[in-house]
Amino acid sequence: MASAPPKQRGPERDHSWAAYAACAWALAFAVPSFYWAAGGTVGTETIAADVDELGLSDPWLLAGTGVAKVLGGVAALALVRS
Repeated sequence: MASAPPKQRGPERDHSWAAYAACAWALAFAVPSFYWAAGGTVGTETIAADVDELGLSDPWLLAGTGVAKVLGGVAALALVRS
């Protein structure tokens, strides 16, 4: 006869909310990158002056950072599925 599994000491907690929050946070930060890559200028004064001086305001580079942020959000969601 099989015995019952041991009881847990506390309520089982679901921490998947953290992965969903991380995904939302990553996507929220990806939006400005895509906006600036498309030529938007609102909020550009919040970027350090060194960015323009070093030539890091290239649209392809900004779009690349947006893609990296989206991939970070997808990775957070993948952790929920595992």
